[in-house]
Amino acid sequence: MKVIHKLKNFIVEGEGIDNFILTNKTGGYASFSNKNISKYQGVFFNEGFEKFKVIENIKIPGEMKSLINKFWCVERERELAKEAIFMPTGHDALVYALEREAEITLVLDSRKMYDFDEWGRNYKIQEKDGKIIVTYTKEKKGKKDYEIYLAILPDRLDYDKIGKWREVDYSYDSARKSKSKIYVYDALKLRAKQVVFGFSTSKEKAIQEAEFAKNNLEALKKEKLDELHTLKSGFMLDRQIKMAYLCAQDSLNNLICNINGEEGILAGLYWFDQFWSRDELVSLKALMLEGKYKLVKQILFKYIRKIMTDGRLPNRIPEWGKSADSVGWLFKRVSDLIEILEEKGILMKTISRTEAMEFKSAVEKASLSIKKNYSSEDGLILNKEKETWMDSIARDGARIEIQAMQLNMYKLMKKLCKKLKDNAGYMLAEKSEKELLGAVRKNFWNGHYLNDGLNDKTIRPNAFIAYYIYPELLTQKQWMKCFKNILPRLWTGLGYSSVDMHHPNFQPYHTGEDDKSYHSGDSWYWINCLATICLFRLGKFRFYKYIQRPAMAAAKDILWQGIAGSASEISSAKDHKAFGCFDQAWSNALFIEMVNELF
Repeated sequence: MKVIHKLKNFIVEGEGIDNFILTNKTGGYASFSNKNISKYQGVFFNEGFEKFKVIENIKIPGEMKSLINKFWCVERERELAKEAIFMPTGHDALVYALEREAEITLVLDSRKMYDFDEWGRNYKIQEKDGKIIVTYTKEKKGKKDYEIYLAILPDRLDYDKIGKWREVDYSYDSARKSKSKIYVYDALKLRAKQVVFGFSTSKEKAIQEAEFAKNNLEALKKEKLDELHTLKSGFMLDRQIKMAYLCAQDSLNNLICNINGEEGILAGLYWFDQFWSRDELVSLKALMLEGKYKLVKQILFKYIRKIMTDGRLPNRIPEWGKSADSVGWLFKRVSDLIEILEEKGILMKTISRTEAMEFKSAVEKASLSIKKNYSSEDGLILNKEKETWMDSIARDGARIEIQAMQLNMYKLMKKLCKKLKDNAGYMLAEKSEKELLGAVRKNFWNGHYLNDGLNDKTIRPNAFIAYYIYPELLTQKQWMKCFKNILPRLWTGLGYSSVDMHHPNFQPYHTGEDDKSYHSGDSWYWINCLATICLFRLGKFRFYKYIQRPAMAAAKDILWQGIAGSASEISSAKDHKAFGCFDQAWSNALFIEMVNELF
């Protein structure tokens, strides 16, 4: 399939996949292929923190010739006509327009996102005041469980009801060993040039959304186009990397959502559609590089105020579970923000003394609470099972990246204490940093590379995270030796395996929902980009192939694989194909960061 990415007069085209995603920045999204490959494609909307699916697909006859990503909308060129699909910001609505009138088939799959029960599903299609209203009712044990409403406003009221159920088998879900067979509902055939849809669990709101979108279409389009002015093109000789950079910025921006009055970055679509503390904080530097300091501060303070009494952060919002490394990423990003603002000479204008005091108080509280609650006899920082980013495997005990994060927290505490003239706090942070640094060097540096954990010499890419967070952990010569020794064990040719490829648990190919390969072989795009940043800083000429190839592979993924214009979560170690979530926040964010570093 020909895929074209077009932003103003800058165009890049190639062979890609016919899958796209649009978001409304309130948690809703639209994602279609010519033939959908996942049950998580279609049109979804949020109410509170609950997600509902409403539309499966919208189709006209004829083969698809090309997909055009215009950033604010998507166009699909077919034999019969060109389709344009647009999702307005802040509204549960979708606009579907054709260059000429055609017969449009509307396929529905209304349900709560994770409700796969096939029984008690009922659709009712009615016409009222020139509108078509579809009511979906889900029953359990003979009683109404919930309802979803779809308001349809065609430019011409000419339609036939189909009313047929049929079973579909989604190829991507099947490959992931996930439930792949679902019954969808062929609802209507409409003869129209433009159709506007509104959706909600309230009939009145569904109608309001559709009417508002129809009556304010030009203003809503302008709003989307205005959002594109924030995209930075930079100076890059390679056209594909430049376009992927623009796409990654747009994709990350489209994952910034306001849900229930709380603004943040969704971890990924399709199914990581919540605010995950780790993912959100990892992604923040990319927003700093875009100059979104107000939003960055807002998110940082959101998490500062969620620090628990033991010094850690919840894994997810709404609050669920506990993360050992989110708090480390929180203060790494505070450090990054201060550094960037200092470089630009706008620190005092952007961060008030009161805010600096709050940063200082928070890092002091968190670092000392963690030291009190999670220190081993050796003085190392411990975590429980599945509390690190590699949460599909145990990795309990003392882990290398967790030590680096604690050290960075002491380093930040020293810096803030010095700025705010707190000598006692500075001395405490300096003493704590020195003690932990000695313990880490003694217990993790084996003379050849950094162990992944205390008494665990498994080679994993977490050494890159340790360098990224706290490069003072080793000398430059030691880091060079470390990376030279681990690279041959992790290098896949285009990125990095999540475990030593000689390890007995190594999985060369993605195994799907069972997570067997997830952190035991799968190559993570955010780690590939982070490792590239590290190697570029340490020796851009010595590590040239380890820098150039992952950068090109990540650009290829964004432009032509998974979802056109978005960075995927993972690929297999041995087969460079998109897997996992196709639109992952930290994959987009670290690509942005990597491109800024390299170019």
